[in-house]
Amino acid sequence: MLSNLKLILGGALAMLMFGGGYSLGARKVDALEAQIESIKNAGNEAEAKLKKSQEDIAKTLKDKEAEYAKQAQQLKTAADQRTKDLAAALAGATGRIATLQAQVSSVDARRTQLVAELSAASEAEKKKLKDQIATLDQEKKALVAKVDANECLALAVPAVVIGPLVERR
Repeated sequence: MLSNLKLILGGALAMLMFGGGYSLGARKVDALEAQIESIKNAGNEAEAKLKKSQEDIAKTLKDKEAEYAKQAQQLKTAADQRTKDLAAALAGATGRIATLQAQVSSVDARRTQLVAELSAASEAEKKKLKDQIATLDQEKKALVAKVDANECLALAVPAVVIGPLVERR
């Protein structure tokens, strides 16, 4: 009986120790489970922030691409318009050059006539003829400048060089 009592007491003591160890261990596991849950929540929050940031970046990129496409289209439209304007100016340049050269020839003929009249003119008439010749020289200079300007239209000039000149007008 004593041996049964020892056995019962030993079993009860073992059960008591097992129960105490289990409850002590369970408390530690509860704390670890709470930490694990906290870490999972923090991970989920970080993942949600990452996804939101990626969506924001994708939206910003899409907006920038749309803005770039709009600007590229505007630049293309402006370049096409400049090309059309220059082509129109060049198309009419040949006719303008011919007209201006005819006017230069007319001025030269008139000047030659006045120079011929100069040798036979009186002093008063010479002054008047010299003034007319000077006026014709100025007119010819202006016409030659216009011819040169129209001839320049056919030359390929970089936009960087000609742009400031055109905008000053």
